Amino acid sequence: TFTDFPNLEHLDLRSNYLGDWLSQSPNEFQFGAAIRTIHLKNNDLDFDTQLAIETVRNFLYNLKRKPNFRSLFVDDIHFPEDMQYLVMERYLVLQEQQ
Repeated sequence: TFTDFPNLEHLDLRSNYLGDWLSQSPNEFQFGAAIRTIHLKNNDLDFDTQLAIETVRNFLYNLKRKPNFRSLFVDDIHFPEDMQYLVMERYLVLQEQQ
């Protein structure tokens, strides 16, 4: 896990096709208190499925508990209404797909 890197502040995992791995192994995606931003754009996250949405929801819930966490960057897709506050608070940053 990334907890082995306690000073890690920024992680850019763009275009790594992590969609299946992230959905199947969310517990592997743990971070230390220093984490600030994570980029997951272009990772084939299938947000048309409830599993993917719940994965991101739980992932963000855990990240928000980190004292320095600021933003998770993902592709601009439709999130459920109950997650829109995360966009408004900039915890979840939606970027246009390329």
